[in-house]
Amino acid sequence: MIGTVWQACRRSRSFLASLRELDRLYAIEKPDLLVNFLEPLAGLHHRLRRPPVPQLAIGHQFMASHPSYPSGRGTRAGAAGMRLFSSLVAGRGICHALSFFQAEDPPGSRLRVAPPLLRDEVTQLEPQAGPHLLIYLLNAGYRSEVERWHRRHPEIPVHCYYERPAEAGDEVVDATLCFHALHGDRFLRMMAGCRGVVCSAGFESIAEAACLGKPVLAIPVEGHHEQELNALDAFRCGLAVAADRYDLERVPAAPNQSALVRFRSWVRESDARLQASVQAALSHSATRASRPPVAEPG
Repeated sequence: MIGTVWQACRRSRSFLASLRELDRLYAIEKPDLLVNFLEPLAGLHHRLRRPPVPQLAIGHQFMASHPSYPSGRGTRAGAAGMRLFSSLVAGRGICHALSFFQAEDPPGSRLRVAPPLLRDEVTQLEPQAGPHLLIYLLNAGYRSEVERWHRRHPEIPVHCYYERPAEAGDEVVDATLCFHALHGDRFLRMMAGCRGVVCSAGFESIAEAACLGKPVLAIPVEGHHEQELNALDAFRCGLAVAADRYDLERVPAAPNQSALVRFRSWVRESDARLQASVQAALSHSATRASRPPVAEPG
């Protein structure tokens, strides 16, 4: 946390230049609405420069301030850092809080609870029950855990994706283990046909797997408070099993069908909830603009 603050101070000149560039873009483009996907500089600009443009901030991190969200066991510094980040992104606008579960908007809050925003490519796929496990690794350091498990269970086909040079192609270890470079479309197609998904506890990955009806083993990246909360939330909603290592034997044999029914019903409200949040952002800005100025305390 201290290191992050120090780096921010060192880069203060570039931040000020970016704020001036946003001033220039606002003056040229004259937008009706700013939609902010987790960009803290845009939220900070909205708070400091107060442009006459409403903002709608979209992200699942905003749910951390909802009273029904799990608190987790992370460090105080991690929780404080997440709150600070969310506050910067929020600016002075409405927060479209993406959530695995349906919940009421807190009274008097700028928070609007909403379903995950899923790509059309996900909703258009036809899920099938295939023989392979699909794994996403955030980095290559976890590869050895996958290989150790595979040596104990060579009969189960495993396809594993992580960041590696695309030109290296597929690395076929043996008949049932293959490592791939990251490729969004190909990964989704394999997800639609797999028997289960093993991934870090990223919100989008778990939501996509749930949409496709796949059992999930979610492994939070160590030191990432946000991912720990995602894993707890997904487990509580019946969408994933949480673990601290790549023990693939813990992948559920089948998804929780009642949880999937609730989740898919919630996802169907996505468009309507987004439209409502846009209107709330426009109304919120108009209300603020109509208020008389209030003297700042001395």
